[in-house]
Amino acid sequence: AVDTFFAYDGIEPIYQFVRGDIAYMCNISNGGFTVLNVADKSNPVELSVTQYPGAAPHNASTTEDGRYLLTTDETEGGHLWIWDVSDPRRPSYVTEWSAHAGIIHNVTVRGDSAYIAYYTEGLQVLDISDPSFPLLVGSYDTWPFASGSFNGNWGVYPFAASGNIYLSDITSGLFVVRMADGGHPALDFFVSA
Repeated sequence: AVDTFFAYDGIEPIYQFVRGDIAYMCNISNGGFTVLNVADKSNPVELSVTQYPGAAPHNASTTEDGRYLLTTDETEGGHLWIWDVSDPRRPSYVTEWSAHAGIIHNVTVRGDSAYIAYYTEGLQVLDISDPSFPLLVGSYDTWPFASGSFNGNWGVYPFAASGNIYLSDITSGLFVVRMADGGHPALDFFVSA
C-alpha cells in the first residue's frame, strides 16, 4: 500500500511517503530525510537518517518497485534527487536532476515516469526507466511569467484511468493535460480559479 500524509513534529510540517512498511520522512529545514520501519504502527523504528549539503527535502516518492526514492528540495536552486533505498538502512546517492530554473515542489511516480510539479517551470515529466539517467520527455508550463517564485504548478496527479494529468496551479486553477504523440503534454482543458 502507498500512502502520503503530513505529520507535525511541533516545529514544522514533515512530509511522509509510505510504501508497505517503510516510511520516508522529509524535513525541509533539517537538511535530510529519515527512513522508518512502520510495520508496528505504534512503535516506528528508525532505520537511517540521510543528510546532505543544501538539503531542503519537501516531498518524496518511490519507484513502483520501492528500490529508488525521489526527493525534491523546495528552495531556489533546489532540484530532484534520486537515492537507491534497496537497503533502507543505507540509502545511497544515485543522481540529481534540475529544470535549471525555478523551484521544484512535488514529484509523483507512475510506472517509469516521474511527474514533477515545478512551480514556474510547470509540469516536468522524466523517463526514469534508468534511474541513474533521468531523461526529460515532456513539459507543460502553466505560468507564462518569470521563473523563480512560488507561483505556477504546485501539484500533479497522473493516475487517472483516462490518461489525463491534473495540474494544480496556485494562481490560475486546474489544468488538465495528457501526453500527446511524441511524448509532450498538451492542454486538454483548463478550469480557471
